[in-house]
Amino acid sequence: MLFQDDAGGLQVEDPRSPGSFIDATPMKDALVMNVGDLLMRWSNDFLKSTLHRVTLPPIQVDGPISGKLMTKSRYSIPYFVSPDPKSVIECLPVCTDADHPPKYEPVVQEDYRRMRARGQYAEPVEAVSTPTSGH
Repeated sequence: MLFQDDAGGLQVEDPRSPGSFIDATPMKDALVMNVGDLLMRWSNDFLKSTLHRVTLPPIQVDGPISGKLMTKSRYSIPYFVSPDPKSVIECLPVCTDADHPPKYEPVVQEDYRRMRARGQYAEPVEAVSTPTSGH
C-alpha cells in the first residue's frame, strides 16, 4: 500500500504494451495498492502483479530558492504486508471454479519467500586462486 502526495512519479507497466510505463496520477485521499506476485498467486491471477517504478518529479522553475531549477519534494509512505511465514498460500476458493481451476500449487509462505529470494540474486562465483610468481 502506498500513501503518496501530489508530487507524482509513480509509474506502472502498461499491460497491453510490455516495457512501456504509464503515470499513476496521484488522486487526493487515494491509496495505491501494488499487487505483488504472492497476492496474484493467492487470487489465482484475478489480481495482477504490476511492475512499477518511480521517476523524478517534474522540474519546477520557482523552487524554494527563487529562480533555481529544482524538483518538488516528494513524501510517500509505503506499507508492506506479508503473511505469517508458516501460512499456506493457495488459490482462494472464491477465485476458483470449473472454468477457472487453480493455477498454482499450495506453498508455505516461508518457502515461497526463499524461492523468490534465490531468483533475485546471482549464484556466488567461487573464488579462483591464481598461482603466485614467488617474487
